[in-house]
Amino acid sequence: MHIPTAFLAALLLSGCTLTPQTINVTPAITVAPASFGRGHSINVMVQDNRQDATIGSRGGVYRNSSTIQSANDVAEAIRAQTAAGLVAQGYTLAGTEAESMLRIGIDQLSYVVPPGALATSADITATLRIAAQRDNRQLETTYKSTVNRRFPVTPTATQNETWINEMLNETLQRFFADPKMRAFLTE
Repeated sequence: MHIPTAFLAALLLSGCTLTPQTINVTPAITVAPASFGRGHSINVMVQDNRQDATIGSRGGVYRNSSTIQSANDVAEAIRAQTAAGLVAQGYTLAGTEAESMLRIGIDQLSYVVPPGALATSADITATLRIAAQRDNRQLETTYKSTVNRRFPVTPTATQNETWINEMLNETLQRFFADPKMRAFLTE
C-alpha cells in the first residue's frame, strides 16, 4: 500500500499545529510573618506596561495563533499577592493617604520559543519595576527573573502556567528579600 505524498505532508504538518492556551496568573509567594512594617500604612498600585496582553507563543507552524493568554487580570493578581506579603510583614494597607506608596510596573511577562516548526525550549521572563515613595523620597529598582525551560514534548497549559507563575514568584521574592527596599520602606 502506497500513501500519497500530499496526505503524508498534511499529517506531518498537523503535528506542528499548536492550539492557543489560556492560563491563570496566580503568583504565590512565601513571606515570613514579621513586624518590621510596624503598622506603617502603604498603598500598592500595579500597572501593566506591556504592549500586548499576550504572554507569548507556543511556536509551531502557526505561531501567531498558538498564543498563551492570561484568563485573569495579571496586574490585580500581582497587586493582591504583594499586598498580602506586605501585611504579613507588618504593614497596613491604605489608600492614597498612606505614608508610603508602592508602584509596581509589569514591564515584561514573556514566553519565547526559538524560531522553527518544532519548539523544544522556551525562555520565560518576568520583569517588574518597583518604585517606593516615602516622605518626598523615592527608590526605584527593577527585578528580573529568566529561565530557559527545555521540553521533549509540547508543554500543557498546566505546565506553562506553573512555569510562568514560578518566574513571577521568583521576581516578587527578590523584591521582598531586597534589604535596600526594606530599609527604605521602614525608615
